[in-house]
Amino acid sequence: MLVLRERQTVHLYTRDGHDWAERFPGIVDLALALKPSRFLLDSEVMVAACNLGFEGIVSKRKGSRCRSGRSPHWLKSKNPNSEAVRRETAGTETKP
Repeated sequence: MLVLRERQTVHLYTRDGHDWAERFPGIVDLALALKPSRFLLDSEVMVAACNLGFEGIVSKRKGSRCRSGRSPHWLKSKNPNSEAVRRETAGTETKP
């Protein structure tokens, strides 16, 4: 499902192009609670990344440049089930 937010409007598009926003008002409310007012989120990409055991995915603002260090234009969505994120959450690091 694609989550598309354009200011105060949210659409939830299925693979067949149907808008299911009325069927999932909770997802719409969550999308509206996020700080960015315009975004497109492909939920299948995050699910695939989690199923493959990845730590997460990184999203960037269109037109932003690649640079070292933190940036408000690059956001990481973390997989809570990955070992690295669990260690981070617990505040401990295990030795290799």
